Amino acid sequence: MSNSYFDFDYVDRINIYITEDVYDILLYDMDIFNVSRKKNGELNKNDFITKIIVNYSDKYRKYYDHKLEAYKNTLKEVIDNKKVDYDLLITKLLNSINSVDNKDSQIKDITIAYRPQRKNIALMNELNKISDFLLKHNEINPSAYFRNLLQEYCSLAQCKREEIIFKDIYDQLTSAINNKKHISFKFDGYGGKYKIGCCPYALVTNKEKKTNYLIAYSDGVDNSGNTIPEEKRIITRKISNISNIIFDEQKYSIKNEIKNKLDIRKKQKDMIEELEYDVYVLFNHNGYNKYRNITTLRPTGVEIKDISTLDKKVIKEINKINKTLKDYDRLYYFKDNSFKIKNYFIRLGKDAIIVSPEEIKKDITSYYQEASDIYKSIN
Repeated sequence: MSNSYFDFDYVDRINIYITEDVYDILLYDMDIFNVSRKKNGELNKNDFITKIIVNYSDKYRKYYDHKLEAYKNTLKEVIDNKKVDYDLLITKLLNSINSVDNKDSQIKDITIAYRPQRKNIALMNELNKISDFLLKHNEINPSAYFRNLLQEYCSLAQCKREEIIFKDIYDQLTSAINNKKHISFKFDGYGGKYKIGCCPYALVTNKEKKTNYLIAYSDGVDNSGNTIPEEKRIITRKISNISNIIFDEQKYSIKNEIKNKLDIRKKQKDMIEELEYDVYVLFNHNGYNKYRNITTLRPTGVEIKDISTLDKKVIKEINKINKTLKDYDRLYYFKDNSFKIKNYFIRLGKDAIIVSPEEIKKDITSYYQEASDIYKSIN
């Protein structure tokens, strides 16, 4: 590998210099996508950067070459000289621009010591392609390549960044939709993993362009063997919570009546699992400490000191709880979607009580009841 930037017998660390803005987006994505964590819960920046390199480098290189070609054609129109090496000129200009941007930036650079892992075959294959690219564009050093790659990634909309991080899942779902293949997968939500069988229909983003969802027509039976009512079989699921996709052999067909309903769901982007609820939660001492310390995917709340201005139904429910449970003395208000509320507060157990709304309270009650029934059945 003498012609390569990387010695695959010993891959050393690469220092990547990025701005605080880019660094903050990387940390935000690791948290919001809930990936790349060490066993102790800490964020694993090295693993996350590897995902970006493996899943995005190829697309980034095509984008870079396309941009380079466009610049070169523009220069040819302005400078008509056969002796000019346009490729070299453009590369030097781009590097000069990047260098000036970094020097003039008021944001202090942060250094990430990235260590490629030789055991990751996909990464090694990608580094090989990057080496060829850098030999072709010999004015770019490895550190600059990775800096530009991360900057380009962070400039994308959140839903596009999610596509990159969950590329394998996104590609499998796209294939299943295009080929009309019935699939089953595991869905991580409400405190556990659930298996879902369905006919995948479409991938959409919500109106804020933050999250990607699968719209599907689910099978008629839930995890407990109960029949799912027809009106609840059209489902939306975040792709970031989907794993272990299994393809069936046969293709599926959907009746026109169901297809029309699925098309309506596709158009309701503002309704896709993003309805925000006014949520009131009572904490005891342990619950409040858990809320302060468990920060992963934590909804933002505001403490309510005076309940007299609240809705009468909410006040009545708070007083009812306080008559029975004396130590639940901290009330917080949240405004968020039901999935995030349920998925977070299930982890706090009995130390946090949903006061309102009723539908979220019922869902959490049902979840604990099912768990209790299972444990009772095995004792």
